[in-house]
Amino acid sequence: MSYCLNPDCPRPGQNPPEAVVCQACGSHLILQSRYRALRPLGQGGFGRTFLAVDEDKPSKPKCVVKQFLPMEMDAQSYAKASELFQREAIRLDELGHHEQIPNLYAYFEQDRRQYIIQEFIDGNNLARELQLQGPFQEAKALQLLRDLVPVLEFVHGQSVIHRDIKPENLIRSATNRKLYLVDFGAAKFAPSTSMSNLRTIISSAGFTAPEQMVGKSEFVSDLYSLGVTCVHLMTGRPPLELYDMSQDGWVWQEYLAQPVSEGLARILNRLLERATRKRYQSASEVRQDLEALEQGKLQPRLGSSPVPPMSRPTATPPSKLVLTFPQKSGSSTSKSQIKAPTWDCVCTLGPYSNWVTGVTCVEGPGVGIILAIAGKDGIVRVWQLSGQEHLTVTNLWSHTYTAPIMALRLTPNGQYIIGGCEDRTLRVWEVSKGKITQTLGGMFAKHSSPICAVAVSPDGRLVASGSEDKTIRIWELSSGKCLCTLTGHSSHVRALDFTPDGFLLVSGGWDNTLVIWEAANGRSLRTIAEPFRFGDNGFNAVIVSPDSRWIATGNENRLIHLWDFNKGECVHSFPEQKTAVTALTFAPRGNILVSGNQDGVIHTWDMVLRQQRDTLTGHSKQVTGLTFTPDGQFLISSSRDNSVRIWRQP
Repeated sequence: MSYCLNPDCPRPGQNPPEAVVCQACGSHLILQSRYRALRPLGQGGFGRTFLAVDEDKPSKPKCVVKQFLPMEMDAQSYAKASELFQREAIRLDELGHHEQIPNLYAYFEQDRRQYIIQEFIDGNNLARELQLQGPFQEAKALQLLRDLVPVLEFVHGQSVIHRDIKPENLIRSATNRKLYLVDFGAAKFAPSTSMSNLRTIISSAGFTAPEQMVGKSEFVSDLYSLGVTCVHLMTGRPPLELYDMSQDGWVWQEYLAQPVSEGLARILNRLLERATRKRYQSASEVRQDLEALEQGKLQPRLGSSPVPPMSRPTATPPSKLVLTFPQKSGSSTSKSQIKAPTWDCVCTLGPYSNWVTGVTCVEGPGVGIILAIAGKDGIVRVWQLSGQEHLTVTNLWSHTYTAPIMALRLTPNGQYIIGGCEDRTLRVWEVSKGKITQTLGGMFAKHSSPICAVAVSPDGRLVASGSEDKTIRIWELSSGKCLCTLTGHSSHVRALDFTPDGFLLVSGGWDNTLVIWEAANGRSLRTIAEPFRFGDNGFNAVIVSPDSRWIATGNENRLIHLWDFNKGECVHSFPEQKTAVTALTFAPRGNILVSGNQDGVIHTWDMVLRQQRDTLTGHSKQVTGLTFTPDGQFLISSSRDNSVRIWRQP
């Protein structure tokens, strides 16, 4: 089979092996008259990779084609992405002569697209190896370190920081069993020992060093990521589960099937130090300790015993009231084109006895797409959304609480609903049971004023609550414990959002400030203050873009700002609205921002062109919440007009 590299081709994989031109779209199938793509290997934020063959050589050896194809972005971001792609080719050219780094074969532009051709490593990455073979034993983990530390020593010796060390970027060759370090698309050249100017944030959930999350990559950042990779492979657990927020420390040894030696534990714990000065300062230091361990010269302490994972409830069959309506079929459009669609309100839920305070929607394993709303009347209402040709809205249950529920979030797995209540507590509903099973904030732990905002970390372990008492509290969902209280706002905390990797929390208050916190320990990393305007200050809505590049804010002063997460600077302001901006959400791909206003009007904004796309009217009062279904097909809004509307993009 020959695979077409045209991103807009309707049938890219349906070409004969010897074809020269795509039968579906007419594009040329051979790059530089020698490289033929066979099948896709993967896709990331900046491009796609393909398995290919080099037809210029008699043996037709396999190779990898990497095509620059970034997601929709503005001109400045596109230029930055293009620069990173070119930089990857330069890094590969400089580093590829190392036996454990793939060779660069070619870099060129064809049909106005950039391509990198590099050596194909036939084998599984370590994430796949973990799936197939289970957690690594100590001997295997030690061998991983012995294999990779010299590679990092070489890379750092060339003044390059990889910045994306993780199991997916480590491939074990099926031929020689060596580990290869791949994907230098995030790599950064460090021309001097000063890292203060390395401000581009590249992150992979859980594997990224704390300093890298705020744009300050150092050589030791790679060592931290290597440590996280090791403990993940040894435990089989996501990195965020291996860090205890209440202790502000790693607890990976508690999840081991068998304890490891004191020496290996010492090396890993030093790699995992969050403070850069306490971490190994070079790959050479790590290599020296590995050699000392092999000679029996390290004498550290042994870790603690393992603990069992938290059990999850079994869902029970709910009673159903089904509302069904057809989806309209829309014509497909080219990925390279930008069109401004219109939206139809296809379903209205309500009106209810009081205004709806919030709406939340997730898709969880075994539960499908769950939609939940809460209201001033204290009632939580839950639906399941399903269907392809027809959307089915199935009423699962409703539950009445004794106090108004002012903020609402579902855990990412769809198993729990967290409600922030006017009685200053957080109530937890188990979706499968339709009732409250936990309360966060007892007599002495709850807020001193009503809760205004709730956020749940992407792994579902942490819950953040913001209150009129000017504080934020971070809770551990499994234990119900308050891990820390964050103080930094001088007025009501009105909005909260975790970054997609869960390491950082962003808060917005009526004091007209944004604060970025380190979720693990509550440290304030940055405070952003908007210029004061008398009588109409305060953030009502704050949301982080899916790629962590932007913070969008909606304000009482009727403005929507876009902030550079890395620099903390306002990079764009959308046109001033007629009334206060009260709700915001990003589409799952990050290409659309949606805002809701106090007058009930909803606007969609094109993140590429930075201009308005659509105006949605239907609500008669303030929009209180906005969310997309995970597939991005439906937008859901809640309002003070006591209703919820489901909108569809034709």
